[in-house]
Amino acid sequence: MSNERMIWKKDTRRFANGMVIYLGRWAVGTAEYDGCRSKSDTCKWKATCALPGMKAYLGHFDTDTGAKEATEIAVRHWLDGLSSNVESGR
Repeated sequence: MSNERMIWKKDTRRFANGMVIYLGRWAVGTAEYDGCRSKSDTCKWKATCALPGMKAYLGHFDTDTGAKEATEIAVRHWLDGLSSNVESGR
């Protein structure tokens, strides 16, 4: 599956500051600012994934771009596993 099907949209939840990645109409991950981190910590952008079989917490990153890339990598990895399972007949 290509990146055209992965769409980033602004998170519109209350008090949210970040982006949500969608596959079609399903939200499958986030890249969001974590205001609970200490002032001295430079890694304030948290990446998450909401796909079955994947780790929910992907880590904290220096920039929103780093968090987005980590989320996209996790989604692509999940999609690659999905397509290989279909091809093998599982």
